[in-house]
This record gives sequence, C-alpha cells and structure tokens, in this order.
Amino acid sequence: MNSRRIAEPFYALGLIVGALLLRLAIIAVSDNAVSSEQEAYSRLNLMLQWQRNPGIYPQLEFAPLHTYWLAACYYGLGRSVWAVRLATAALSGVGLWALWDVMRRLCRGRTALLALALAAIAYIPAAVSTVSLAEGPALALFCLALSCFVRASAARRTPDWGWLVACALLLNLAGGFRFEAWAFVPLLALALWRTPRAALALAAMGAVFPLIHIGVCWYKLGDPLHSLLLPSQVAQIQELGKPAAQRLLGWPLALRAALGWGVLLPALIGVVVCLRERRMRLLPWLVLPLLALLELRAYGGSMAPDLLRYSTMVGVLICCIAACAFDPLLSGRKALRLIGTIVAAVVLLAAGIHTVCGLNEQRIETGLGSGPRQAARLLRTQAGEHDMLLTSQSFHGYLAVESGLRIEQIRFPECTSVPHSAPWAQQRDCLADDLARKLVGLDVTYLALDSSDEVVRALIAANGNAIIPADSLLVLHNLVEQGAFALYRVDRRGE
Repeated sequence: MNSRRIAEPFYALGLIVGALLLRLAIIAVSDNAVSSEQEAYSRLNLMLQWQRNPGIYPQLEFAPLHTYWLAACYYGLGRSVWAVRLATAALSGVGLWALWDVMRRLCRGRTALLALALAAIAYIPAAVSTVSLAEGPALALFCLALSCFVRASAARRTPDWGWLVACALLLNLAGGFRFEAWAFVPLLALALWRTPRAALALAAMGAVFPLIHIGVCWYKLGDPLHSLLLPSQVAQIQELGKPAAQRLLGWPLALRAALGWGVLLPALIGVVVCLRERRMRLLPWLVLPLLALLELRAYGGSMAPDLLRYSTMVGVLICCIAACAFDPLLSGRKALRLIGTIVAAVVLLAAGIHTVCGLNEQRIETGLGSGPRQAARLLRTQAGEHDMLLTSQSFHGYLAVESGLRIEQIRFPECTSVPHSAPWAQQRDCLADDLARKLVGLDVTYLALDSSDEVVRALIAANGNAIIPADSLLVLHNLVEQGAFALYRVDRRGE
C-alpha cells in the first residue's frame, strides 16, 4: 500500500510527460488556431498593436494579462509564434500536475491518475494548450487555484489562510486571462459555508481584479460592464437568428464535440458518485451551476457555444467527474478493480480517438493552406519599410504576425459608423465600403483578399463583380493565388 502511494507521483509525472509529448506533436502538425476564426493570430495582432502604443492597461474587450503574457513570450523568446505555443504547452504541464494534486486529495490514487489521463488527452484542453489563446494559461492558473483551495479547506476547523490567500491570488490571475474564471470565485467561496469568515475573505480577495477591471471600463468608457456585454451583443447578432431548439441543444452538442461521448457518458454516472461521497462534492458544485448559467446564456443568444474553446475549464472538470465514476470499482475487490481497469482503458481509448478525429477536423477547418504562407514569405522578403499591406478580415491576423511588416504598415477594414448591435449584413456592407475606400484612398502597395470572406464578397458585388471600381487608377498584379486566397501588388496607372 505504501509503495503504491510512493509510486503514484512518478506515474503522474509519466502521464504529464506523455501529455507534453502529445502537445508537441499537435504543435508540429497543426496551425496556431482552434477554429476558422484564426483568433489566436488575432490576439497576437492585438498585442502587436498594443506594443505600438503601450499602456498600463491593454484592450478593455479582453482580459489584460493575456496581452502581457504574449508580449513576454513573443519578445522574450525570439519574436516567434512557436515560442508562445511552446511556453503555453509547458505551462499546461504545471496545470496538469496541480489537477492531479486536487484529485488525489478528493478521491483515491487510481481515480486521480485516471482523471489526469483523461484531462491530458481530452480534445479541447489539449488543443487550447498548443495555441496563443488565453484559455491555456487561464486553465493552468485555475488548476493551481483549485489545488490551493483544496489544501486550504483540508483543515478540520478553519481553513489554512496561507493557501486561501494563494487561491485568491491565482483566481485573480486566471480571471486576468479569461473572464469566465470570475464565476468560480463565488462558487468556491460558498463551498466554505461552514466557515463564514473564510468564505467572505475568499470572496473579497477573489473579487479584486474583477472590481479593478470594472472600474477601468467605467472610467475610460462610462460603461462598467463593457467587456462583458460587448461579446454578448456580438453573439446575439447571429445566435438569435437560430431556432430555439438549436440554441437549447447548443451546449450539449458543444460538450460532445469538445470531449466526446467517451467522457460525457461516464460523467453522468460520476455526478451520482460525487454526490454520494462528501469529499468529491466540490466537483459537481463547480460544474452544475456553471453549466446551468452557460445553458441559459446560450438559449438567450448571448453566447455561441459552438466556439469550443469556451468549454475549456468546465471540460477539464467534467473529465475529473468522469474519472470519479470509476472510483467504486477501482477501490473494490480484485475482480471489481479488473473490470474497472478494463472499462477505464476503453474510455481512455475512446477519448483518444475523439481527440485524434477532432484535431484532424480542426486541421482541415483551420488550415491556412499554401497561399497565405507563400504570401507571408513573399512579403517578408520583398516588401520594403515604406510599403503598405491592405488585407481582408480572414487572414489579417496571420499576415500581421508572419509577414514581418510593422503594424503601422498594415491596414484592414474597420467600421465605426455602425454599432456592434447592428445586423451583420449592415456591418458587412460598412466594412466592405471601408475596404474599398482604403484601397483607393491610401497608398496601398499590396492587397491580400480571401473571396470566401463575406466582406470581400460584398465588396465584389458592390463593384459589379470587379474587385476595384473600373474608373479608378489602380492596377492589380497577381502575385499569389491559392484557392480563395490571393495576394496582389497594387500599382497606379501612369506610374
């Protein structure tokens, strides 16, 4: 018994090494994206814009610590996207160790190792740990905060204040990367209901960063909830047009895509097991209220659950609950342990297959193709310091990061005359008008377009199936053409 307990940390370390090798393989074969939005490159592009005009507080629409993290990794490790991805993958290993520390204190050793294995190979947690999104660092910090909380609440009478303060600090840091980490502050505080003083202290300490962010939004924009309401308004433009049944099933389908049935079905049993065991009740207490809130928001159209990265934190907790379903078997007699081990192996195999299939679909959906890559190489070698690149929305983040051009040399369509709450068709036409205006009015040297972009299609339709007005003095020379993507050199007649 003692020898097995001594060996468990080494088993956990071996699983984490395997998880890191999986993440290195994902980085090697996939692009820096988990959806067709290319949001990972968009965040890097925002960081570069912030570097042009740095301030203490970066963009209000996104949690600020992510910008600092990207700047530290990007500039501190060689101005490379690979450096950011590798640093995020390394940080995920720390998060997995913290998650195992949580589970070994809530359940038995074999169950904790199973939870670690499921979290290590689950599709979305693995995918977001290999790109330059905020979800990877936020997940690692949340797991560390949860580990501190479990250690703090292990005391019989009053929580350990040192661990409680560390938990609050890490929750603030996690919330500085992703706003959804704020939701865990009241849930963890209420979990300490037996010690009201500690519960109030955790709630007060954990609310420091949310209050700071709300205050900054109020001071700069006059709207304290700007960063929370703006994404909801943007999501409502598309989500409210969907049938009610589709919105109702949005989160169940998103979780199936993010984790697979191999994790979700045992998790249903795991909820019952966790509710029966007092030590494990923390897991459903964190997951069920949050899922109810997310489902309410999805049904109301204020969020898009099909962006699977939103399910990162709750997905890891569901992996832990799924492992708890095997706790009675893995702690029983020899025959029960054998059955539990076989079924657990089947679940791990199913989760692994789902991850491979999900990563393959992700690679096909988000693959940049040879066109943008060739364009980035051409711009890096041929564009001068006085050239200007105008891009459509689809690839402007990628080209801004990989072309080697300074951020002030790159323009993309922007629309300030139409509010975010306006219908998408109105916003699209406004962006197309701005794209055409910048193309004609600015001294553009290179033009990168993606004909699958709705803004570009609106521009072409407005100009009678011509990319530029016939009466303009612009001449486009095709440099790169691959599928829907094309890069042009722009000249003026008579030059």
